Amino acid sequence: MGMMAIYKCNKCSNKFESQEGGGFLFDELRCEKCDEMKRVEVVGKNSRKPKGKVEKCKCSGNFVSGLRPMCPKCKSRDISVEKELVHYD
Repeated sequence: MGMMAIYKCNKCSNKFESQEGGGFLFDELRCEKCDEMKRVEVVGKNSRKPKGKVEKCKCSGNFVSGLRPMCPKCKSRDISVEKELVHYD
């Protein structure tokens, strides 16, 4: 299950809105460098393997599953959920 939330960076205290997780039929991947998000269909609810090949991000970073959102101010992934806004699947 995924969620949209307001996050707080534990390093610089910046608050920002983002999302993480995925759904029943899709996964949300994040670029390890720039935090760009990409939704991909998954094959099999237990295996969670992307359907087809996942291309590199336009910044040349790799899309990775399970990365937390990145603070847009200081680029840290050391964040906390301040307020949950929406859950989805």
